[in-house]
Amino acid sequence: MLLLYFMDGLKFEMAEKYMPYLSSLNMRPLKSDFGYSCACHATMYTGRNIDEHNTWFVWKKGENSPYWFVDKVPFLKYLNCIPVKVLVSKVARKINRNTSFSGIPMLVNLPLKYWSSFEPCEDTFWTADGYMPKFETLFKILRKKKVPHQIVGLSKDGDVFAEEKGVDYQKDDFVYYFIGEVDSYMHKYGECAAESIAYLKKTDEFIKKTCEKAKATGKPVTVVCYSDHGHIDVEKKIDVNDYFKVRGLDVRKYLQLTESTFIRFWFRNQQERIEVAQVLEDMQKEGVGFVLDSEIRKKYHLCFDSNEHGDLVFHLMAPNIFTNTIWGFGKTIKSMHGYDPELPKHYGVFAANQEIIEKDFVHLTDILPTILTNLGIDRAPYLLTGANVLKCREIENE
Repeated sequence: MLLLYFMDGLKFEMAEKYMPYLSSLNMRPLKSDFGYSCACHATMYTGRNIDEHNTWFVWKKGENSPYWFVDKVPFLKYLNCIPVKVLVSKVARKINRNTSFSGIPMLVNLPLKYWSSFEPCEDTFWTADGYMPKFETLFKILRKKKVPHQIVGLSKDGDVFAEEKGVDYQKDDFVYYFIGEVDSYMHKYGECAAESIAYLKKTDEFIKKTCEKAKATGKPVTVVCYSDHGHIDVEKKIDVNDYFKVRGLDVRKYLQLTESTFIRFWFRNQQERIEVAQVLEDMQKEGVGFVLDSEIRKKYHLCFDSNEHGDLVFHLMAPNIFTNTIWGFGKTIKSMHGYDPELPKHYGVFAANQEIIEKDFVHLTDILPTILTNLGIDRAPYLLTGANVLKCREIENE
């Protein structure tokens, strides 16, 4: 039996400090993707790097925007007050069938005239057959191989602690626990807050108790716990438009998406590229971030064939975040991710009750091959990028 615990946003050093049961297992730091959670989900469940599965951000430039109707209603795209944007977002959710983890968020800071240029990268949850249609994902494989399994914590309410009561440890060979609130606590309170620490301790106790339930069946139990990234407490908040104003420009004039730690541009002419490049060079000289050049893109598997994710991308370095983003005004965020995965505070965690192969780090691409090997499923047909990281029985035809 394999128990798989995915904890969104748990950093390695927090697990060491506040989760004694998890720390009692074999544990390694995990290196994340250079991006946000949706990129991490795709990497974990396909076993491929970002430039293979091509999912990097929640939004990409595309022809299938849920906000297609903005251009059809006269004068609507020129109404940029928040109440109108809220209404447009509600209409989009009503008429479009996007059931992904992020759904169809409201593009808070983006002028309405640009909304129809963007579409979500995901249309459904990573547990569904429609997720990553070009790839065999973990949950598609489980269903095809008819592995008895349970998914806990991904219902509408998403309360993993309550949903666990429905698990049949005697019957199931695989249980997946989604513990997503770790990330929410870090964003809202920061890593040093009593609320965050209390939630980590609650999670640790939950893992311990569920492991004990599984072991009580008498079946051999393999436990794997992991996160997708760490968190870094925010120290400075930056409005990118302040840098554009210095040069007499307005960032809202450009086709762009400002996320918490990235801003991405799509250029309609060479003059726009020159103007934006000058502003970003000012920011780079100040030392607050850098443009993702070809060397960085190659290092982090971000070499895309299309301009879906941006012609020019600027990364804001830790511990800074942008305010006035597509997610909102950023005034209350205490901690953030999406930084360079080489930063120790950005390390996620990988832990197991089996011996881990001697290596300094686990990578997100290792998650799927590790699960398949420990379920006795031949991973060779899926051409996975990563490798099994546990010292366990390898299946014969490997």
